[in-house]
Amino acid sequence: MHSRALRYIRYIFAVFFFLLISALFLDFRGLVPADMHRAATWLQFGPSLVQFIHFAGLFSAGFLFIAILTLLFGRVYCSAICPLGIFQDILIRIEKWFRKKKILRYRKPGWWRYVFLGMAVLSLLVGFMALFNLLDPFSNFGRIFSSLGKPLAILINNAAAAISEKSGLAVINRYPIKGFDVATLIFPFLVISLLIFLTWKHGRLFCNFICPVGTVLGLFSRFSLFSISLDKTKCNQCGKCAARCKAGCISIKTQEIDHSRCVMCFDCIGPCPEEGVTFGLSSFKRSSQVATGKKASDSRRKFISSAFLLGLAGRLAARENSGDTFERQTLIPEKKASPVSPPGSRSIEQFISTCIACHECVSACPAQVLQPSLLQYGLQGFMQPHMDYHASFCNFECVVCSEVCPTTAIQPITVEEKKKIQLGKAVFIKDNCVVSTFNTACGACSEHCPTKAVNMVPYLDGLRIPEVNQSICIGCGACEHACPTKPYKAIFVEGNPVHLTAATPKEDIIERNVEEEEWAF
Repeated sequence: MHSRALRYIRYIFAVFFFLLISALFLDFRGLVPADMHRAATWLQFGPSLVQFIHFAGLFSAGFLFIAILTLLFGRVYCSAICPLGIFQDILIRIEKWFRKKKILRYRKPGWWRYVFLGMAVLSLLVGFMALFNLLDPFSNFGRIFSSLGKPLAILINNAAAAISEKSGLAVINRYPIKGFDVATLIFPFLVISLLIFLTWKHGRLFCNFICPVGTVLGLFSRFSLFSISLDKTKCNQCGKCAARCKAGCISIKTQEIDHSRCVMCFDCIGPCPEEGVTFGLSSFKRSSQVATGKKASDSRRKFISSAFLLGLAGRLAARENSGDTFERQTLIPEKKASPVSPPGSRSIEQFISTCIACHECVSACPAQVLQPSLLQYGLQGFMQPHMDYHASFCNFECVVCSEVCPTTAIQPITVEEKKKIQLGKAVFIKDNCVVSTFNTACGACSEHCPTKAVNMVPYLDGLRIPEVNQSICIGCGACEHACPTKPYKAIFVEGNPVHLTAATPKEDIIERNVEEEEWAF
């Protein structure tokens, strides 16, 4: 097949998957259906592998399809399906606009890639997902586009809404950005900065040096049925193919291609004036040595186990909530012994051992109550989503997060099941409540409780004060979010390490879906 046709085919698939995956994380209007989330992430190696390990089944075996695809055609996943790989190609293309004559050079295969692979494998084996989550390409792409891309998309939308309002059309709705925390943006910003540096300097170095998925698929691609090869009888060692190789895997000196690092972008085929670079059936007679002359088996023996220590900074900025507050009064901190994990996660232990911190649920959550964690789950759960009730609360009839999770860390649940799941229990701090300290009527927490677990009872001088019935509380956080006191709430949700079943309220449940501007505070 002609080289231009091969590149166009790759472009079509790359554009399709990049736009599809990007839509999952940039969709602030909730337009992407849950079925599309599941279909789009089935072919992502990392999420599929984690789901298969914990919930083996046909619908979690997408990584096996990718492995077979790699055995047939090499690492086409890295150039046409992986969103982070495609994103790097976009960065490389942007860099070429500034330096059109940039020449990429051959790099010797490094053994450090096996160190990072060892970290990822060890992380999966012991259930310490933090290491895997920091290295997985899909997770990194999700964090970048969810934490940095989605707020930017909302800002652009709101700017367009302001312009339309001034023109008298008002056809675009504004959307709020909730739970914005500078500290949770640090890691995605560092990752995208690293990607820009590596791609502009060394092409696809991240894929062949850090990414564990790239390393695993590289081992498969050594034996792929179809591959790119150099015809030594035609090659005049002009170096034009190597200059276009973004993976740095073509050695002109030895006239060899390191197929473990080739990402099948087909950029090297067209520039060859002698048509000495071809794509076709692999010759299994070729030497098993890579371009450095070292045997592949020797490289695979360099599987090094390493310890990984991550230092974390504290939060850099405190959130500012709108509305009236009673900041002078609240002196007693909310001492939460356990965070709140999403509905459908069953338990914190189960959640942090299967969540890859891709933030797909964070992007899909219509209430924006799911926010990236820092140390809420400890170091093991770094960047995994938690329920941030200062930012928002969990809608009573919403199960979107359970529908879009690619690893089933948040397992599918129905709306009726969700209404009975007790994520945590509300705890009342009387000395923080404005009724007790300011002798002022309030009741915001009771008003927004969907199960009437928070009830107002007689207090003093005709005032009423909250009383919590923890047996029927579902831990949705509506009371905590509605509480007007600052910096500490008078009522908060203590998470259940293992989700329980709430008792049925004696009175009928009153469902409310009230917007913030309609609240008393």
